[in-house]
Amino acid sequence: MHKPQSSDSANRLVIQTVWPFVLIIAVLLAAAFFSLKLMSSIRAFVGAESLYSKAQKQAYISLVNYADTQSEEDYQNFLSEIAIPLGDNKARLALQRKPPDLDAAYQGFVEGNNQPGDIPDMIRLFRYFGDWPVMKDPIRIWTEADAYILEMYALGQSMQQKMELGALDADAKTSLIQELDAINVAITSLEEAFSSSLATVSRQIGHLVSVLLIGLTVLMLGLGLLFSRRLASQQLSAAKAQHKELQKNRALLHNASDGIHILTTTGNVQEASDSFCAMLGYSRDEVIGMNVRQWEAFHKRENLPDSFYRYLNQGARIQFETVHRRKDDSVFDAEVSVLPIELDESPLLFCSSRDISERKRNEQQVERLAYHDQLTGLPNRTQFQDRLNQALAQSKRYKHFGAVLFMDLDKFKNINDVHGHAIGDQVLKEVAERLMSRLRHSDTVSRFGGDEFVILLSELSSEQNKAATLALSVAEQFRSVLERPLRMHQQDHVVTSSIGISLFPKDDESVEDIIREADIAMYRAKDSGRNRLVFFEQAMQAHIAERYLMEQHLHNAVQNDELELYLQSQLNRDRTLIGAEALVRWRHPSRGLIPPDMFIPLAEESGQIVSIGEWVLREACQVIAQMNIMGHSLRLAVNVSPRQFRQGNFVSRVQEILEETGADPLYLTLEITENLLLDRTAEIVPGMLTLSEMGIRFSIDDFGTGYSSLSYLKRLPLKELKIDKSFVQDIPQDANDVVLVEAICSMSRHLGFEVVAEGVETKAQYEYLAQLGCEYYQGYYFHRPQCCQEWLVNLKNRCG
Repeated sequence: MHKPQSSDSANRLVIQTVWPFVLIIAVLLAAAFFSLKLMSSIRAFVGAESLYSKAQKQAYISLVNYADTQSEEDYQNFLSEIAIPLGDNKARLALQRKPPDLDAAYQGFVEGNNQPGDIPDMIRLFRYFGDWPVMKDPIRIWTEADAYILEMYALGQSMQQKMELGALDADAKTSLIQELDAINVAITSLEEAFSSSLATVSRQIGHLVSVLLIGLTVLMLGLGLLFSRRLASQQLSAAKAQHKELQKNRALLHNASDGIHILTTTGNVQEASDSFCAMLGYSRDEVIGMNVRQWEAFHKRENLPDSFYRYLNQGARIQFETVHRRKDDSVFDAEVSVLPIELDESPLLFCSSRDISERKRNEQQVERLAYHDQLTGLPNRTQFQDRLNQALAQSKRYKHFGAVLFMDLDKFKNINDVHGHAIGDQVLKEVAERLMSRLRHSDTVSRFGGDEFVILLSELSSEQNKAATLALSVAEQFRSVLERPLRMHQQDHVVTSSIGISLFPKDDESVEDIIREADIAMYRAKDSGRNRLVFFEQAMQAHIAERYLMEQHLHNAVQNDELELYLQSQLNRDRTLIGAEALVRWRHPSRGLIPPDMFIPLAEESGQIVSIGEWVLREACQVIAQMNIMGHSLRLAVNVSPRQFRQGNFVSRVQEILEETGADPLYLTLEITENLLLDRTAEIVPGMLTLSEMGIRFSIDDFGTGYSSLSYLKRLPLKELKIDKSFVQDIPQDANDVVLVEAICSMSRHLGFEVVAEGVETKAQYEYLAQLGCEYYQGYYFHRPQCCQEWLVNLKNRCG
């Protein structure tokens, strides 16, 4: 904190006056600290003696019981209790060595069940005060007691050996107990003497510390009276010097050219220069007492107190730019310098404001000319390359992909030639506005010149294919938004665009390489007939286009009734039908039946798995209700995606579907994955418990393929484990798979889970699984998946 300058002699006087008090306080604190540590050490030894005595008594009782019962448990209790005094004995012997073995002493006190935080104090007391006369008596008693402890320990070992040899008859037992009683009496007497001696030590040390503290206190009071007059004289001289300095500073303040003002810690003006008053348009009387909130127009008012405290605590000059508000409500840019000072023992802020409006306007104009396109106001090539360079570095560092879109307006020259450059310029401005309306805050659209626009899409995804899909989707939005007619002078102008796309990062490509690749891709789009989107990476072009088209078709699959429910039967060991698993197939209008491994991953990534999963659940519940009407009590298993389960309304949607379809929840099994259990256990447990209480069963699908944790098997309402087909397909030939399947079956039996083996395709697999005790089976060996209605017809025929 800055203070007004004082004379060297005054400073020396202050130091000479203050240092005795500082020294006395330091000595007093050191004495207090020493006494506290000393008393803490005594207290620790008193606590240790209590543990020692209690453990010795328990060891004596356990050994007497052992002599009577010959129970191994009593002997082990004896060993456990006797270990405490033996540990203290170990610590004492280690401390009495020359030099002391501190590690062994610490370990001994730990074995003596002492608190770890007390042990260092106990060691210091023994080492540095063990030779004091007051400590010799407790140490002597401790030594004598340890001898009896060792004798008791040896007696216990002798008793145990005789019992093992069968040589402990009634007379021998009576003799041993008499010896044990004598030892106990002797130790008890020593323990009482040890406790009494520790109390004596504590009183003597407490008296010594009290005398020391009283003496130091009296000394401090005497010195305080001696130096008080000297201090008062020094303060009076300093006050006079400070007053003179203040008068000089005020004269300088009022005549300063900059807007000088001094603020209190609450932001109120204590002093202000004439220049500052004129800058804000107030008189000096109006400014004095005014709060900074009344002219500060940049910082939020609620944040200003925090700023003041930060300026005060830094203790150095701080300079920043802000905005001031004048009395007439106009605003101007200001550069403020803040220096914390101390005046009349009060912390203040010495501030200087300077109007920099003209400088800011010049800087903004220079920056705009250097980095922006004059027609559209968009970033120009220079600024775009700088932002792309930053995005490229971020992509390499954080392992995510971005994209550059190079856009050229198709046949834009015709607009200039037919309607003139003025209309052409208006079209370019409208194109810029439309592109800006579709961008995220983190993206950049720039004009390179003419009718060329280049867009930077950063941080699309950590997966290249997904990033490419998103880039294609955004590019399609740009292409579509430009196709809408532009109304200029009562005439519509249709503008199309050819867009080239290049992903980054790739190896050691530079910013120029990425822009060049997008430019090349744009020319390919023009050569393909214009109004096209083309990737520079040709191999990716077909893949992403196909993926994008598939995603669009999948979006409408549920609404267009293109999904079909298939069922695959599940049988028990006797090959009796016990239920089925519900599967989904997509019958594309032009591509025919599409298997789930081609569209389910896409549905997961796009989020459409939620609507598809709900459709499967509803269809499955309708089948359950239909089977109940037919008189069949069969279970139906439905896979639930982790993304679907994590929906906030999942439990309520299951309840609604059961109510709407009339399905009995007792026949519904929800199959979930291990990853869901491991990633979000705390979140999904309440929902699982709610559904389980309704009667719904839970099964872990593909058990063993994830990071299996046995802990959740005990905590969650699970009824069933499904052995993944990857483990089943190579048994009994593959020894590793055999071990895994055997382990799963054995564990399930002990935990009370049912086991379903899926992917059973051969008789050898079935017979081996049956031998292991697997209850239920599913696979091509028994039945292939069938469409729902065909499966129900077969069920009806099978049951007559």
